[in-house]
Amino acid sequence: MIAPVDQLRSKLATIETSFCNKDFEEVADIFDQWRDTAMAGIQAFANRGQRFGASNPITDNSPASSIRERPAKRQKDNASKLCKQRDAGYCHFTGMPNSEATHIFPIAAAKSLDYILSLLELFWGSDTAARFSALIRHQNITESGQNLLSLNRQLHWWFDNARMALKPLRKIGDNSIEVQLHRLKQGNLRPSSLIPDNQPLYGLLPSGVAENSYCWGGISAHRNSGLQLETGQTFRLRAENPRDVPDFDLLQLSWDLLRVVAICGAAEEQSIEEDDDDDDDYSYDDYGNYNYEDDGNEVNMRMWDEDDYAQLRQW
Repeated sequence: MIAPVDQLRSKLATIETSFCNKDFEEVADIFDQWRDTAMAGIQAFANRGQRFGASNPITDNSPASSIRERPAKRQKDNASKLCKQRDAGYCHFTGMPNSEATHIFPIAAAKSLDYILSLLELFWGSDTAARFSALIRHQNITESGQNLLSLNRQLHWWFDNARMALKPLRKIGDNSIEVQLHRLKQGNLRPSSLIPDNQPLYGLLPSGVAENSYCWGGISAHRNSGLQLETGQTFRLRAENPRDVPDFDLLQLSWDLLRVVAICGAAEEQSIEEDDDDDDDYSYDDYGNYNYEDDGNEVNMRMWDEDDYAQLRQW
């Protein structure tokens, strides 16, 4: 379960009351409102601030913050340098060098923050929405190493496109946290999908989920030892300075929203318009095949080296 059960029960109670009163028009209106709010919030997160068919968001009375604007390149570069210094340029999970600084919560998504907060308030409750609103608006967190992970290009693309998520497990002292790696399979739905009344639930879920499988997907990536990464593996993220440790609450928000994005296929409907984030010029298909489209060969060689090394170790 992603959203809190108690919150979902309260929403169902609202529906049941209207249904028992035979106010079917109100029931339909409630479902329409929920659908529009959910779609707008999910797509605002998945598409880094771009939204489609959005309903009116909640009114957020929090003080205005510059996080709504695209952060200056110097700020982004400084945060990226601090991230690479913290992790010595190595990927948290593969242990390979030449990692990339990856945002836990995409900065560009803050352009449509109100729509994301509307989603959180609807399904997670107003207290949760208020807590995450304050967190996301805290520029010293979102534009610092607390909002950055060190990932290789493959995992970076998977994370940005809801093919992978990290479940925060616990804080360990002041200098580290423990996370669990999960590969996310894509659902059979898209935000624009129309679901027939007689459609069975198992036909809508990602393959394996309906059968209570132990994971959502395999991971075709390897560690520097040559061993393959697996869903469910745990890792510790450390920093010498407690202020540089990836933020536990941001990871929790990412964990919840990325699973929703994967289930409803929102990442598949991303707009091809200009992207404010610096995650351009490369792509992977669903099987992890590298489709870099730049004239530089350094990154291509880096990925081949990693893949060949893993195969040699297995051999």
